[in-house]
Amino acid sequence: GVCIALGFLLTPSVDEALYPRKYQAMVEKYAKQYDVPVNLVYAVIRTESDFKSDAVSSVGAIGLMQIMPSTFRWLSDDMLGECLEDEMLYDAETNIRYGVYLLKLHLDECEDEKVALAAYHAGRGKVNEWLADTRYSSDGVHLDEIPISDTAHYVDKIKNVEQKIEEGLDANYYLNINNSATLYVKASGTNNIYTWYIGDSKEGEYTVISETTNPRFVLT
Repeated sequence: GVCIALGFLLTPSVDEALYPRKYQAMVEKYAKQYDVPVNLVYAVIRTESDFKSDAVSSVGAIGLMQIMPSTFRWLSDDMLGECLEDEMLYDAETNIRYGVYLLKLHLDECEDEKVALAAYHAGRGKVNEWLADTRYSSDGVHLDEIPISDTAHYVDKIKNVEQKIEEGLDANYYLNINNSATLYVKASGTNNIYTWYIGDSKEGEYTVISETTNPRFVLT
C-alpha cells in the first residue's frame, strides 16, 4: 500500500482575527470574580477600544473598556474605597477590573442584558428616563426602542461581536486523493483547543481523530 502524510494547519479565520481574545488571563479572572459572561467582556473591549489600552475617546473615556474618569472616581472612591488616580485607567488590569465591575452593576440592576449594555454606553440615568417613557418601554423593564442611534448601534454591535467570538474557529478541508477517493477532514477550535474530524462523505458522520492545543495536525 501507499503511505501518505497530510499536514494541516488550522489558522485563525477572519472572524478570529477580527474578534480576538486578548488579555485572556485578566478578562477571565475578573469575569469569573464578578460573574459576568467572559465573551461579553471581550465584546465590550473589542467594541470600546479594539484592545488598545491607551485609547481615549472624544468625550474623555479612557482605556480598554472606555471608562469616564468621573465614573472611575465614583467606583474607586465611593464603591470600592480604593481612591485610585485617574491615570490608573491606562493600566490594562485596572481598567478591565473596573470595567467588568461596572458592567456587573448594570447587569445586576437591569433585568435585560441589552438594557444593561445601553446603560454602560449612555449612563444609567439616561436609561432610567427611557424605561419610564412609554414611547420607548412598554413595561418599564425592557427597551422597545433605544432613542439614541449611537447607543442602539452600540448594543447591536456588542451582541454581534459576542456571537462572533462564541463561534470561534471553523475550517473544512476536502481532499481528493489520486482522483479516486476523497478524504473529508474538518476542524474546529475554541478556547485554544482544536478538534479534528475525519469522514468519508461530506454530509455524513465524522469521527474525532484528535483534540489538541496545537493547531497543526499531521495525518498519516
